[in-house]
Amino acid sequence: AFALGMTEWEVTRKVTFPWISAGVIGATVLGFARALGETMAVAMVSGVVLGSYPTNIYGTFTTIAATIVSQLDSALTDATGLAVETLAEAALILMLITLLANVGARLLVRRVASTSLPIGRGV
Repeated sequence: AFALGMTEWEVTRKVTFPWISAGVIGATVLGFARALGETMAVAMVSGVVLGSYPTNIYGTFTTIAATIVSQLDSALTDATGLAVETLAEAALILMLITLLANVGARLLVRRVASTSLPIGRGV
């Protein structure tokens, strides 16, 4: 591209950005999906405050994964088995959220890759 007389900014904008956009978007969305499924780090950092809904961004919080980790021991001693079923349902919801995020990331990467690469269209 430089040999054709493009400036450094034109090469960056018209060649480099289109080639890396799919990878950057995919990595960002997949990183977010991984953060959704993170268990122990969230449980250790958040302190797992159960039964409390955050009233502001700095308030106490918990996540689905942290709730599963913190409640599993007491759920196994539940005579009715309802607590284990509830935690299994929470795990299923978490798995579905992660699956949807991963499928969405793949579709987004495929769409960006097919529309942003200048192959065959000229620059």
